[in-house]
Amino acid sequence: MTYKTWLTSLLICCLANPSLAGKLDDLETQATTKSKSSSKSSGSKSSSSKSSSSSGGYYNSSSHHHDDDDGNAIEGAFMLIFLTVKAIELTFEGLGVLAEHGGDSFSRYEQTSNKSDSGEPSLFRKEGDPILPTLRLSSQWLNGSGDVSGQLNRIEAGFGAFGVSHTQNRLTEAGDKLTIKNTLAHYRMSFGNDFSWDLAFGKGKMDGNKNTDGNVFAMPMRLRLNQQLHLEYFPVWSDYGGRRMSEHQFSLNWQKEKVGLSTGFKTFSAGNTSVNGLFAGLYVNF
Repeated sequence: MTYKTWLTSLLICCLANPSLAGKLDDLETQATTKSKSSSKSSGSKSSSSKSSSSSGGYYNSSSHHHDDDDGNAIEGAFMLIFLTVKAIELTFEGLGVLAEHGGDSFSRYEQTSNKSDSGEPSLFRKEGDPILPTLRLSSQWLNGSGDVSGQLNRIEAGFGAFGVSHTQNRLTEAGDKLTIKNTLAHYRMSFGNDFSWDLAFGKGKMDGNKNTDGNVFAMPMRLRLNQQLHLEYFPVWSDYGGRRMSEHQFSLNWQKEKVGLSTGFKTFSAGNTSVNGLFAGLYVNF
C-alpha cells in the first residue's frame, strides 16, 4: 500500500510540474535572467583578441610605416571634423524640433478655439481632448494567448508639454500571476491638432516569482481620425537585467464627450517568449 501511494504521488508530481513553467514564468525568466551565451561569447572574444594581438605583433611592427602616411592622416582628420560638425548640427536641429512641438502643446492649452483672430485654423484644445489629455483614466481587459488573461490599468496626468503616467498590467495564468508596473515622466509634443507624440522615461517593476526593478522607455502616439475616433500606439521597452522586454499596444478608441470605449491588441515579448491578445475597455478624459 505504501509502494502504490509513493508511485501515485510521484505520478502526480510529474504531471503537475509542466504546468508550473507557463508563459508568464518564461516571460519573467527571459526578461530578468542574463543570457549565459552572451557571457561565454564575450569571454571567447576577449581571449581571441588577446591571441590575435599576440600573434599579430610581427605584422604590426612590419607594417608600421603605413601609419605614417601623412595624406591619409590629414584626410582622416578632416573627415572626423566634418562628421563632428554634422553630428552637432543634427543634435541642435533635433533639440529644436523637440522644443518647437513641445511648445505647441502649451499653445494648444492656451487656446480653446480652432480659429485664430484672422480666421485661419490654429492650435486648439477642447476640454476632454483625447490627443492631449489633462487627466485620463483607463481600464481594459485582456484575453491573451493560451490561458493568459489580464487587466490593464493606466492613469495619465499632464499640462502642456509635461506629464506623468502609471500603468499596471496584471496578468494571470492557471493560478500564476505576473504584474508589470511602469511609472513614466512624459515630454508631450503636438504636431498640429490631430497628432501627438510623447517621449517617456521612467522605472518599471516586475512582480512575479520575484520582485525586479528596471529602466523603461516609451513613445506613445495618438492620431485623431475624426471628432469621436482616434488611434493610439503605445510601445514600451524595458530592461530588467535579462533580455530586453517590449510591450506594443495598439487600440482604436471611440469617445463621446468625456467617456470612451477602446479595443485593440497588445503583446509582451522577451527573448523567444511572447504573450499577446485582444483587449477591450473603458476610459475617461478630462
